[in-house]
Amino acid sequence: MSGHETLAGAAARLGYGSAVVAVLPQEWANAGLQHPRLTWSVGTRYGSDGVVRRLIKVAGLLAMPRPAADVPVCVWIPTGYPDEPPSCQVEPPDQQTQLVPNHPSLELGGVVIVKGWRKECTLTTFLDELRMVFSRTPPLRRARPPATLSTPTTPYRSMLAVSGRDKRLSKAETLASLNEHLRSKALRTREESAVVAAQLETHGARVRLEIKAAELAIERMTLQTAAETAKTEKMKDRLAKGEAWVARNVGKVVHKAADLQPSDPLSCQVLEVEAEYEMCADYLRLLDGKLAAGILGPDAFVAAVLRTAAQQFRAQALLNKIARVQQQLRQQQAAVTPPSSRRKRPRERDEGTPARQVGRRVDV
Repeated sequence: MSGHETLAGAAARLGYGSAVVAVLPQEWANAGLQHPRLTWSVGTRYGSDGVVRRLIKVAGLLAMPRPAADVPVCVWIPTGYPDEPPSCQVEPPDQQTQLVPNHPSLELGGVVIVKGWRKECTLTTFLDELRMVFSRTPPLRRARPPATLSTPTTPYRSMLAVSGRDKRLSKAETLASLNEHLRSKALRTREESAVVAAQLETHGARVRLEIKAAELAIERMTLQTAAETAKTEKMKDRLAKGEAWVARNVGKVVHKAADLQPSDPLSCQVLEVEAEYEMCADYLRLLDGKLAAGILGPDAFVAAVLRTAAQQFRAQALLNKIARVQQQLRQQQAAVTPPSSRRKRPRERDEGTPARQVGRRVDV
């Protein structure tokens, strides 16, 4: 912390959002109580994109459960916090301490791998998670002792030169290691971007196929609906014509020709009753068509069928009774007429109905 500047003032001066300026002081107050060996300050950070930024950082020793040693960390708060997670780096305190190779939670250079960050997380939860991870797997270890060298015979001034040269080589190696880390990170980012682009392309192709299939299904359903509509309209037209014909011919006797109409009342009644029977059969078929087309409801269908069936049953009973009466009349005529006076009559169209019969109309 520089001078008497507050954390909120420093965040506002560095261009942090209003939400970060409002929430960061309270989070630091809670984190400072649990981690008293950490302090905040303003530092310069070189991003992976090569841009230099002034950010707020929290650095110091992260207290670990005994007997583990405290871990020196440096946590940088990005400007997109809390949508973006903080970045953390473990810094060895001296040359006798080095990073553990192949640590599961560290990248090259001691950068902490942050996973599962959510917007609801705070600075306190982030530090607590670091302490829990490093307590299970410490990130630092003691450096291996150097190989035993023989007693040097060079002068003291030459030793100073060698020492300075070693320091310069150490800085060069550090820069080379940092450059290698940045190159590997950029390469990994490009590979991940290529994978994401391929996944998006595959997903887009699948979505386009699904849309095309849906369009074909809609077109097929539209054609089926049009065909069903035309079929229904045609059936309605036929039913309307049938109803008109039935309305015109109810109670009437239809003859093909006037000369076919018999002269006696009993034969005329047979034709009328047969016509009524056939009319009832046609009307029952008409009712079936109405029910199948959805024009007639089930209750109205049942009521109409009952009425028509009763009328058809009465017509059939009347035909049976007329047939018995005709049989009796033929027997009476045969008994009255002498055998010698009988003459052979030509065969008529209806074998059950004679050309002339004497009688009156029959009721059920």
